Amino acid sequence: MNDQHVTALRSFLLDDYEVWSQKIENLIASDNAENYGILIHAAFTRAAYRKFSPSWSLPDVIRFVGEVRSSVGADAREIDALVAEKLLRQSIGDESVKADELAGVDVQTIATAESTLLLAMVHDADLDEVGVEEFIKDATMHANKWLAAREAE
Repeated sequence: MNDQHVTALRSFLLDDYEVWSQKIENLIASDNAENYGILIHAAFTRAAYRKFSPSWSLPDVIRFVGEVRSSVGADAREIDALVAEKLLRQSIGDESVKADELAGVDVQTIATAESTLLLAMVHDADLDEVGVEEFIKDATMHANKWLAAREAE
């Protein structure tokens, strides 16, 4: 992950969409947007873990997804509830969700669910500036571990 990825994530989490949009355009132009997707996924999994671990229940996950979908109004149609629930469950270690269950889902559907739920989880956590920076460092560390593991294959 480089500074552009981290700045894009920070601006996304802090609702600074003008900066976020510029950073995303730069990442796409430099053919480096894939790593940003990995960073968003790492942030999503860390936020899910923080929100739902150590104990969680299926009704907790279903309720949260329903609340998030309700909060976005007409855009709720863009969030596939079943996909969102499976992504959360997979992120918090639910072994009953098999990886191939999400294999046929298009990237946009996953990206929409992850980004919307990520924002909701971070906003629910009510992090101060230091908390946001610690969260970003945690997500970046996990994303870098995933990249290193992928490169080692």
